[in-house]
Amino acid sequence: MDYFLLAQFVGLISLSLEIFRFQCKSPKVFFYIEPFLSILYFLQFALLGASGAYLVSALSITRGFAGLFLNQKNMRQIIVMFYIPAYITIGLIVASSFFEFLPTIALLVSSMTFLCRDNRWLVTRLYIVNNAIWLIYAVPYDAYAHMATCVLTLTSLVIGIIRYEKVFTRIKTYALNYSYKKISVKNPI
Repeated sequence: MDYFLLAQFVGLISLSLEIFRFQCKSPKVFFYIEPFLSILYFLQFALLGASGAYLVSALSITRGFAGLFLNQKNMRQIIVMFYIPAYITIGLIVASSFFEFLPTIALLVSSMTFLCRDNRWLVTRLYIVNNAIWLIYAVPYDAYAHMATCVLTLTSLVIGIIRYEKVFTRIKTYALNYSYKKISVKNPI
């Protein structure tokens, strides 16, 4: 069987799971899907022969499952004490060039989302950086489904930011107008 086609099929499954993940309103579901995506990314890059990506993705699988079963405080400590040094170590051992170190950088950025899980604004920006790095890495390996996943994710994140900031601007404008009316009625000039 052609491993290239199988890798693209696994990538399409991860694309559909990523679409589902971004349609969920709950941040918990967003993080619950993470380890399963890591498994699919591991399989896809292993089939494509991208050693830098599949070795750090294997470690990412354990990080994802640990994030499901541990509380927020314990997970933060484990990421700082174990996963970040482990990613860097694996990245330095496997990487023959800076390009092969990109998956390590992407997973370090992704690990930061666990540290600031409650800050939706920062998590969104970190996922933009993470997906941009993975997009760059996927191009020479012809991981077309993964590139589509990254582009779709980046588009979804940017649209979400634009929509959120537009709503936030409307709320802020309304609040300022309301307070201005209140002040001008109380203290006429």
